[in-house]
Amino acid sequence: MKSVECVRLLTLHHLAFPVDTNVRRIAVRLGWVPLQPLPESLQLHLLEMYPVLDSIQKYLWPKLCKLDQLTLYELHYQMITFGKVFAQKVNKL
Repeated sequence: MKSVECVRLLTLHHLAFPVDTNVRRIAVRLGWVPLQPLPESLQLHLLEMYPVLDSIQKYLWPKLCKLDQLTLYELHYQMITFGKVFAQKVNKL
């Protein structure tokens, strides 16, 4: 889904918002995406996959769909840059 959204936003100039790992980290850390309680049987090494990118995409898009294409592009670019520089993976092991 991310690749399709990238093509739509960056090449076709459609209203779209790709969600990658950096966008996911920022959205989760800022509390933009509500987290459901984790099942007790979930092993800690599986937390990297929680929440999945598609679920974040589905949650964020209704809130972002009113923005124009240029604003979506700028927000996407800034979130990726911020994520790479400041919101790096936290290794708690």
